[in-house]
Amino acid sequence: AYLSSHPSIRFSKMKEVHHFDQNLNFKRGLKKYDAQWPLGPEDPDFEAQVEELGDLEEPTLRYGVRAEATPYYIASKDACSRIAKTFDREEDDYRLVVMIREPTDRAWSEYQMEMRRILDENAMKEALEKYAVEVFECYMQFK
Repeated sequence: AYLSSHPSIRFSKMKEVHHFDQNLNFKRGLKKYDAQWPLGPEDPDFEAQVEELGDLEEPTLRYGVRAEATPYYIASKDACSRIAKTFDREEDDYRLVVMIREPTDRAWSEYQMEMRRILDENAMKEALEKYAVEVFECYMQFK
């Protein structure tokens, strides 16, 4: 919510793109990932891209800073590794911004989500431990 109000930041139409953490999406390549940010109407490929993306009522322009919000990236070893390998820090103009929720709130939220999926009563403790390890492992991908 903080970043989405900025006029130069364009979020993907789909909040959670899951490009880097889901094998099928990642195998589709960066062209498919880039398609999550529609081009402007002045671009010759605009109509084709909007048609390919499907059900878009108001396509956003692809300018300024692009952003997406897939919370699972930080908890996925694959996503952290893929992001680090996909973007060349020397050549690509990118910045990785990670917004981390307060750990207890994040773990409680994950616990509640998992409980809805019918996990056992030890899930909260496991969620706290798992999240701590996953955040550390993701951090180490960038060292």
